[in-house]
Amino acid sequence: MSDDEINALLSKSHRRLLDGDVDYDPTDSRGRGTRSRLRNRIQTGMQDFAYLADPERFSEHDVDLLVDDETEKARFNEGLKEMIAFIYRVEPAGIESIVEEGVQRGVNRCFPEYKVDDVSIKVRKRERILEQARDQMDNGEPLTDAQVRAMLQDGDLPLTELQEYVQSHPDLTNRKYRNRFR
Repeated sequence: MSDDEINALLSKSHRRLLDGDVDYDPTDSRGRGTRSRLRNRIQTGMQDFAYLADPERFSEHDVDLLVDDETEKARFNEGLKEMIAFIYRVEPAGIESIVEEGVQRGVNRCFPEYKVDDVSIKVRKRERILEQARDQMDNGEPLTDAQVRAMLQDGDLPLTELQEYVQSHPDLTNRKYRNRFR
């Protein structure tokens, strides 16, 4: 059985959509419906990890059989890394607590005799992003979404100044931020 024939978090058509092989007009009801089903499938799929993390439901034997050889293990670990990258994308400010609570739950379920002392993920603050954004604003250059987000969350620039910049450079910033600052 090929990977495309196996049930997965994403369907074959969802992968084609995300790869850009299928292009739906965002105003088209078919495109909106497909994206809505994709979001619902992801939300439901994330809930499925409660089954997989529970040794009462998904046995250690099954976990051991997930990867049979080094090639499969490397591919599986890449998937785990991408899962963490997705978590960071969805919840960048809460990544530390999410990982810490997840490790604590895993230890409690699988190794209750162990004690978790410290789980720490250090993501450097956005000083460099903020510095670049200020330089680009001084030069009238476009800001990336990440720079606008960093300026909103961690910047020392008054909100009104950032708002004026975004409004006065509509072609340089993402529509989401232009609409936010109307």
